[in-house]
Amino acid sequence: MLDYIFTEQGQINGQFGMEGKGWTKPGAGDVALDKSLKPVFKQIPQKPGSKPLNSGWGALAQYNNTAQFRNSEAIGTDLYSQAGYERRLFEATKLYAGHEDKAQIYPFCRRGGRTSSNRCR
Repeated sequence: MLDYIFTEQGQINGQFGMEGKGWTKPGAGDVALDKSLKPVFKQIPQKPGSKPLNSGWGALAQYNNTAQFRNSEAIGTDLYSQAGYERRLFEATKLYAGHEDKAQIYPFCRRGGRTSSNRCR
């Protein structure tokens, strides 16, 4: 079962359900979240108030959720529409690249605990 979930098809079916219900193949004009990637899948939005499809496992199937897989989802290009909201967050996140506090990226301390300023000793 895990071998299948680690495939691209298994990852999509596991998270979003069967093709045609929870997701579809992208169309000719669809753009991946990361514009440098080819779009691989596109979620089918549910109508407000409709019953859940209950056809995928959602986050329980995220065993091999790489950045490349995640960013190959077809997302709307209008940043201010509901369909483009994920792209809006993706683009805003890029603005912080290079400004990370390198001391806090892996804040786990093996020995010695932390100092009063929350740094590893």
